[in-house]
Amino acid sequence: MSDAETYAQVSCVLENIGERNRRKIPKEILDLIEYNKLPDYEIDDINQLELSDEAKMILSVIYTDYIADEEERRIIKEKEKFIYLAEEEKKSKQFSNDDIFKNNNNNNDSSDGNSGNKNEEASVKKNLPIKKKEKWYKAIIQLVMNFFGIE
Repeated sequence: MSDAETYAQVSCVLENIGERNRRKIPKEILDLIEYNKLPDYEIDDINQLELSDEAKMILSVIYTDYIADEEERRIIKEKEKFIYLAEEEKKSKQFSNDDIFKNNNNNNDSSDGNSGNKNEEASVKKNLPIKKKEKWYKAIIQLVMNFFGIE
């Protein structure tokens, strides 16, 4: 899905949220969405619109930052913090330092000096974390969230 289509989906939803809630969103944000959206994107029924994950994320940030009241914002922040901590704990268990050298069982005793070294390298490579590239729009959303003090 293209970025323009994502912005078009966001625009369609924002057009249907009501004027009272729409006025809470800064004009700069609305202008950015309108400028970047797909110009000829139309839907028949807003209730049957299948939102992309990116559109859901953008709408989530807009709702949290501009539309939600303080109590809702507090609840959302608590849930986000809980999810973040659960993910960090999962990562901590997955990439635990205890397992990195677990398979290194005295490989230096082998008759061939290189075979122990190869097994050790394979074991270390197998247990190293893989860094995934972050998508550009997620980086922008994170930047906006950090700018507004959202964790």
